[in-house]
Amino acid sequence: MTVEHVSTLKIEDAFKELENRLLNEKCKIVSKNFPNNIGVEHGSLVNWSYSPKMILKKVSFYLSQYQEGTKVVGVTDFPTTKEGITATAVWFTLLILGIISLSLAGMLRSWDLTSLATVCNVLAIISFLIIPFSILFELFCYVKRDEFVEELLKTLP
Repeated sequence: MTVEHVSTLKIEDAFKELENRLLNEKCKIVSKNFPNNIGVEHGSLVNWSYSPKMILKKVSFYLSQYQEGTKVVGVTDFPTTKEGITATAVWFTLLILGIISLSLAGMLRSWDLTSLATVCNVLAIISFLIIPFSILFELFCYVKRDEFVEELLKTLP
């Protein structure tokens, strides 16, 4: 989704003002093409206040002449979280290890593999419980991904 804002500033002034506001928001500028567009990274993966506004994302701003001002379009590129994919892979691996351990425990009575199977199955259950929370978090953040851009563009004159 894109967020649009029409500024009364000339395109060069709007670009400089936007750049200053992005730097004040502690954004890392990754690309810049004066005065047409600017790309930034905003947020952090290690921020403990996980919110849609503070989670790591890439935002591109495109500026163009519009009547007597400047049209600024903000596009948020919200990456999918790797935690959900990792939790699913761990769950599947642990589940397979638990099944293999139980099968081997039945065939090889001299080795006690039932405890290994139990540990793998318990860990599989724990990682399986993490998956829905990760998906819900992903959906919540995806729906509100443009919150930062909306707030920032509202402050432009």
